Amino acid sequence: MTTMNLAPELKKRFFTSSGVPLANGLLYTYAANSTTPQVTYTNQGGSTNQNPVQLDANGYADVWLDPSLSYKFVLKDSDGNTQWTVDNVVGLLGAGSVVTDSLADGAVTTAKLADLAVTNAKLSSSASVDADRAVGTDNIKAGAVTGAKLDSSVADNSTLELASSTIRIKDGGVTAAKMVSSINLPGNAVKENGKNVIVSSTNASTTSLAIVRGQYTTTTPTIDFGEGFTIAKNGTGDVTVTFSNAFSDEPICVATAGPGAISDRLVQLNGFPGATGSAVRIKVYNLSGTPQEAAVNFIAIGQR
Repeated sequence: MTTMNLAPELKKRFFTSSGVPLANGLLYTYAANSTTPQVTYTNQGGSTNQNPVQLDANGYADVWLDPSLSYKFVLKDSDGNTQWTVDNVVGLLGAGSVVTDSLADGAVTTAKLADLAVTNAKLSSSASVDADRAVGTDNIKAGAVTGAKLDSSVADNSTLELASSTIRIKDGGVTAAKMVSSINLPGNAVKENGKNVIVSSTNASTTSLAIVRGQYTTTTPTIDFGEGFTIAKNGTGDVTVTFSNAFSDEPICVATAGPGAISDRLVQLNGFPGATGSAVRIKVYNLSGTPQEAAVNFIAIGQR
């Protein structure tokens, strides 16, 4: 059975301090906590009352309040004798008058809402959360949103999912450890490990070929781009490239002067100093054999 609501007071009636209807009394209305006059209204449309409000012979008056304001009421009889004073008076809530701006933080909690008090059927399509009122992750209870509750989502037990032509990856879903140890790849497949490219011979657990490439300028020297290596200057145009992770043997290494067409520069690989596969020494000369500063591109490929 539908639960009914009690009707509000349809017309305001005022009484003397002894309980008799206050015939022709006067209601003075002020801003709350002050003596500043504040207007009331005779109807919902906003027709203004006089201040003080004049009661009729039976003590009745139409008194509507601005829902955004608080009032102080002072009731007097026709001779000006105060009957009572009430401060911080606010109007009754009307249908649809509760908005988020009128709710104190924490005023509405799940404990205060009955089960199924808010359902899709009770919300209009316009009641959905839009971009201007988005729900941030800080406002969502841990575990409240799961793959099972969403039609197209990253499921709880999955790392990667393709949905609606969009790839979504959980935070921390892809790690170097997972790329190396838990992904089996066919021969010659390519996968990412940090910023280097590894070519798998049969699967992720077998010996791999690693590729380290980059560009540096010999003058300072500085690394222009690339990762997985450091550089140290030995002399004019002479730099040692040390790999962050050593190759298991001397890698195949190719280096050129550039960028741009530098026809009078020659690049020489001058051996592999240090431990096996840990570094390569690269020198730049002009056509006369004199060491020259230049930008150098290189690539090293070998087993790890």
